[in-house]
Amino acid sequence: MLDVRETHDNFTISSSNESYKVQLAVGAHGKRSILDKKLNRAFMTAAQRESNNYVGIKYHIKAHLPENLIGLHLFKNGYCGISKVDGTDRFCLYYLTLASNLKNSGCIENMEKEILSKNNYLKEYLKYEWFYDQPLVISQIRFERKKPIEDGVFMLGDTAGLIVPLCGNGMSMALKAAHEFHNLSKQF
Repeated sequence: MLDVRETHDNFTISSSNESYKVQLAVGAHGKRSILDKKLNRAFMTAAQRESNNYVGIKYHIKAHLPENLIGLHLFKNGYCGISKVDGTDRFCLYYLTLASNLKNSGCIENMEKEILSKNNYLKEYLKYEWFYDQPLVISQIRFERKKPIEDGVFMLGDTAGLIVPLCGNGMSMALKAAHEFHNLSKQF
């Protein structure tokens, strides 16, 4: 069990094995965590709206498409992107949609047939061969407003906000934020 407590000019960070005193605490624990509950962050207790509950699904597909293709396609309550992964015929196909689309369809396959395939481009993309047996799926994606600093703890990445998952740019955004934070921390 991890615990973070602010005391005067420092923090005590405790785990089940040890405690540490630090002058600066940074939260980089992801989009939703037990630490968010311990810090009593407002977004964790806010009323959840069905219109703000998303699911993200990602495939790597084998396709013979233009190398410079970066596509963005819309469908009911969502969007789908496609882009080249590497020097082979591998493309990343990812989409974000309301969880209610999935719930109402019963399963991913039905949702893709009933909703995504109404877009003719997506209908064709979904026919391509997959590199993996199953898609990568992430759920409980909510775009609530989060405070960048809570109880003196600086929040970074998805802990401070949330970018669209599976967009392919999260790591570069995290590195940029870490660099900026490093420059900011020199002031303390």
